[in-house]
Amino acid sequence: MDATSSHIDTVISTTDSTDKLLDLWIKILSQTSYTTALLNDKSWKGVTQHEEEYASQLRKFEELNKKYTAEKQRREQEKESQRQKRQALEQRAKEREDALRRRVYGNSSTSTRGSSVTRRGTTSSRSASVRGRGTTKGTVKR
Repeated sequence: MDATSSHIDTVISTTDSTDKLLDLWIKILSQTSYTTALLNDKSWKGVTQHEEEYASQLRKFEELNKKYTAEKQRREQEKESQRQKRQALEQRAKEREDALRRRVYGNSSTSTRGSSVTRRGTTSSRSASVRGRGTTKGTVKR
């Protein structure tokens, strides 16, 4: 049993070492392939020329990125401005509607709970049953 366990540990250790060596070999082959392709490339003009081209492309990319960011920000500001205008128009329309409602129906509160509604030209009085006339028990003055 101990011998089998020892053999299994050896196999696992060897497999790990082989895996690491294969990874290293793959990296070496990849670099070799890249270097060969670069040397066979007719348009390659050396490291300095490629660095300059890379820097130029990077500058162009950064310019385009700045333009894109500025345009995106401008669109967002325009969208926000339109939203604010729309909100202001909705608010004005609501205020006009409320003013019209007050003009047509009188100045009443929107909630009737616990409040009395008084219409224009009337008075609200719970003690007098007839406006401007007092009543006595059993008889009505005329």
